[in-house]
Amino acid sequence: MDRNKKGDIWVSVVLYVLISLVILSSVYMIVEPKINEAQDRAVVEQTIILINDIDDAIKTASQATGTVVMRQIKISKGDLFIYNATFGTNGTIVYMLNNTNLKYSQQGTPLTSGNIHVMTTTNKQSEDKYDVILTLNLQNKKVLNENNQNPWQLSASPLPYKLFIKSEANNIFKFYTA
Repeated sequence: MDRNKKGDIWVSVVLYVLISLVILSSVYMIVEPKINEAQDRAVVEQTIILINDIDDAIKTASQATGTVVMRQIKISKGDLFIYNATFGTNGTIVYMLNNTNLKYSQQGTPLTSGNIHVMTTTNKQSEDKYDVILTLNLQNKKVLNENNQNPWQLSASPLPYKLFIKSEANNIFKFYTA
């Protein structure tokens, strides 16, 4: 009889552990998307500040031809694209955060945050995910970047980039990293 009680105790312990694991897994499955959404919201808001800082650096560099301004920029998630001016168009800075749970703005309706336009669209691969796109049009400014890549892409990295912005003649700005 004593052996049966010990066996019953072990069966109870195993059942309690399994039930606890199921409960914890269920809670995690419910909470994880909200945590990811909050993290992505913080990333988007930090990136808006980052793009405004780049815009301010361009304004600082524009005060005199040959001026070089350096900014350290951290991209923890998503991609930053710098589009060259082509065929008389202005340069453009675009940030894309793809495949996120975050619906930052009304879907398909542009939102403005300072000079930055924010657009949320449905992700093409997954209907329950979104893409958040931030765009800064560098009005009356032409942008060149290293190696003349168009667009020039800066991807998420654990280390910050050192972004240099050099003012050249006629509202032309050269972007490069070191």
